[in-house]
Amino acid sequence: MPESLRHAPSSRSSRGAASPRSTVGIAGRGHSMRVVRTGVEAIVLLTGFLLGGSVGIGTALYALAIGPITHRTIPALAIT
Repeated sequence: MPESLRHAPSSRSSRGAASPRSTVGIAGRGHSMRVVRTGVEAIVLLTGFLLGGSVGIGTALYALAIGPITHRTIPALAIT
């Protein structure tokens, strides 16, 4: 098997899998976690709507609230 196709174990495996929607990595580069997470959720919400999904009040509230909630709780729960 070519070297480029081999999957090397990641040091992240012990901390959980990284997701495409991970805001911690983006926020670590100087962007506000609140803005990044809210932006990601808004894009997901809009994409779902444009693909024919329904958007209820709970979905919209979640998309708007998860950014500020994440911004406050992740640093507060960080293991130092």
